[in-house]
Amino acid sequence: ELKRRLTTAPVLTLPDAKEPFMVYCDASKMGL
Repeated sequence: ELKRRLTTAPVLTLPDAKEPFMVYCDASKMGL
C-alpha cells in the first residue's frame, strides 16, 4: 500500500515551469 501511494499521483507530478516550486529530499541520499 505504501509503495502504491508513493508512486501514484499526486506524488509523482511534473512541476509547472511557469510557477515557483521547491524540491524536498531527506538526508539518506537513497531512492524509494
